[in-house]
Amino acid sequence: MAKVEIREYREQYAHFGFYKQGAGGDVILLIRRKVGDPTDYMHDHSKAVQRQREIFTQASQHYAHLTPTQKADWRRQIRWVSRIKPGSKSEEVILKGRQLFISEDIHELATKQKQLVLPLEICIMLVDDALNPLEGELWLYCTVTGEWFDLPKEEIAKGCWLFTKVPPGYPPYRVYGEALEYLDPLLPEHQAMSEDEMKAYHYHVLLPGVPPYHLPYTRYNYSSWAWYISHRFKPTELIKWVYVYTKITTRGFDGTLTTGIKEPFYPPPPPEWITSKERTVSLAYGETAYYFTILPATALVPNTNYYLVLLMADEAQPTWWGYNDVWLIP
Repeated sequence: MAKVEIREYREQYAHFGFYKQGAGGDVILLIRRKVGDPTDYMHDHSKAVQRQREIFTQASQHYAHLTPTQKADWRRQIRWVSRIKPGSKSEEVILKGRQLFISEDIHELATKQKQLVLPLEICIMLVDDALNPLEGELWLYCTVTGEWFDLPKEEIAKGCWLFTKVPPGYPPYRVYGEALEYLDPLLPEHQAMSEDEMKAYHYHVLLPGVPPYHLPYTRYNYSSWAWYISHRFKPTELIKWVYVYTKITTRGFDGTLTTGIKEPFYPPPPPEWITSKERTVSLAYGETAYYFTILPATALVPNTNYYLVLLMADEAQPTWWGYNDVWLIP
């Protein structure tokens, strides 16, 4: 913390006071004051002077608690600040770095009774489901202007992304990641986070983007002339995900294909989706396509029957066939 030393007596400036920094060299600190406030050496026991010292101490400690990135950012800032002498016009002085920060922080404390509001620094790791770091890219979005925009970032280690300009008080926040052969599940709870949730969010998990054929799976063949197909399955334990790898061949289709899970019902489609994903599909006559879908399955109850449903919309009576390979991932 800086130590205040009075090198010589001088006339009190109306808006600023000048002090020498005792422990850090000959750097001058400019401290904002109200017009008419007494000086330290004239009124050492004044309440106003004690308040000035308290504010100076808080501002100095606030700067000491900044991260290295924040201090480096303030060192790059230079700003003109007004100073008023008694009986003279105002004049401009240049402040930067620590001087500028303490001057601004003292002004906030004296006028608003709160310290400077600084951008948050958030560090999030891009990982797989075993929390191993991934080589890829991560984005953090917020809505300061009413539209989503991504925040500046830097990769400080493999899979470790530092966001240094996160504006506080502008929820919701959302994250999105990409990596080779991995997919972002886009979980709803990660697409509209509060500020507290965002501060506590440290790992962004991506899931395999290719079918994990090294794991056990079940193949369901289908051939249909209806607008939906369904396969019944029963998880025997708590599962986190359902992976679906779909092969589809049609006699022409242009519309929306929804892959999801429903509760048992006959005929299958009517109940609401427990979980689902949509994609736009445009297939010519006889064309074959492959789709890999990841569905969150934490809401599924063990030893309960469910339907895996594929639903075609915007088509009166499609003709389609192929297979669905299904993995139940605990």
